[in-house]
Amino acid sequence: MQVLLGHRRLTVAKAVALADVLKHELERFTVKINIATGHESFEAWREKEHDDIVLAVALACWFAERGQRKFTFFA
Repeated sequence: MQVLLGHRRLTVAKAVALADVLKHELERFTVKINIATGHESFEAWREKEHDDIVLAVALACWFAERGQRKFTFFA
């Protein structure tokens, strides 16, 4: 999402109902790197902060970038 936002391939219209919530979550979303393993983990800055909208948008971006035309939803 950082790349998409940085290259303006992803923009959020202010008219979107949860645009302010997404902005708030993005501001608090961080990457933590485990020094021992070098693995990255992505999470809200604080344990009580929410990141569900960030992750939902990230999944939609990932899906769109892969060029998928067919979507199957399992209930």
